[in-house]
Amino acid sequence: MFCLVGGGVVVLLALMIPFNSFLFLPSMISGIIVLIGGVMLYEKPTSHSLWSSLVIVVAVADLLGVLYFLYSPVAQALLPTLVASVGPLLALIGGVIGLAWKPMGVRSSNQSLNA
Repeated sequence: MFCLVGGGVVVLLALMIPFNSFLFLPSMISGIIVLIGGVMLYEKPTSHSLWSSLVIVVAVADLLGVLYFLYSPVAQALLPTLVASVGPLLALIGGVIGLAWKPMGVRSSNQSLNA
């Protein structure tokens, strides 16, 4: 759920950026990747490690981009930059939770079948 909300926030904030800005395309792509990762976590819980890892990598890259613009001399205002960090943070939390999550019915290799 965190991945879906985080990806949705990133996509919505990307839609507020002018289309001719160099920030629009990377923000939109990262938001869509996080949304796809969230959907795939729900649809294919057995491959949660793959999709969670993808979400974590994209969220960290997006968060680093946001933090760069927070301290950049071209940053126009502090508030939009801080609001833009909400989506990647939610996606990062969702990716970490998805990575630690064990789907029901999936046994680890060291569990016995008789237990």
